[in-house]
Amino acid sequence: MAKIKMIDEIDFGALYREHAKASLRRPKTAADWDARAEKLAAEGEGSSNDYAAAFLDRMELSGVKTVLDVGSGSGTIALAVAPYVEKVYALDHSPKMLALLAEKAKMAGIDNIETILLSWEDDWSDVPVCDIALSSRSSMVSDLEDALDKLNSRAEKAVYMTMTMRQGYINREFLDLLEREYIGFPTYIYALNLLYQQGYNVAVDFITADHRRQREALSLEDFVKEVDRSLGPLSSSEKERVERYYSANHERLLQLYHDIRPWAFLHWDRR
Repeated sequence: MAKIKMIDEIDFGALYREHAKASLRRPKTAADWDARAEKLAAEGEGSSNDYAAAFLDRMELSGVKTVLDVGSGSGTIALAVAPYVEKVYALDHSPKMLALLAEKAKMAGIDNIETILLSWEDDWSDVPVCDIALSSRSSMVSDLEDALDKLNSRAEKAVYMTMTMRQGYINREFLDLLEREYIGFPTYIYALNLLYQQGYNVAVDFITADHRRQREALSLEDFVKEVDRSLGPLSSSEKERVERYYSANHERLLQLYHDIRPWAFLHWDRR
């Protein structure tokens, strides 16, 4: 009889790295998020209030003075939590996202947010240790084990994190169009198992977020670029297929991603 491999013998860190490398979805660069920030500034950010409220409802802020928001983006959580604490440090690798956050904070009269231009992979030696560290929908990284270690190293009381529940949110219609076998991004299960092996008691809850926003259908050029960014690189024949699809469907809203998305909410005590 073959020896059964026990859970403590599984290297979930290595397994995650292999899965992430094989995933069809490419991690977004700072330049990608800079471009996204420009679109958000022009179009608005859609319905994020319900998500932020649900996130805050699940946090214990009694006695919390400082918060580190990693991958803060334009400030969905940083701006929501700022009125309840003394200081929020918003860390992100996109300068335009941080600039948009600072602009929104100024407009809201919030003056206790300090931005930090760093990525998950950078040296965090100068990042302050806070009561709480959080990562909201920002953990699609190449090395989750390292990311969790960094969060834990900068939190004295607790860590809060939302991660994807599904391996992918791209509509099947586009995968079928390109005849792609979709290897989705790793889900929260990897983090749960890694933290379990490290001795943390992780509480898991779920948040459903509505990411819809009012927008017009993309132009042909922008649509092809979006498909290439999400599912590419596209071959010349695949680009032709996408262009034909656009011509046949451009009168309806062309939606690459599912807008109603469930997120796993993870929380663990550092003390």
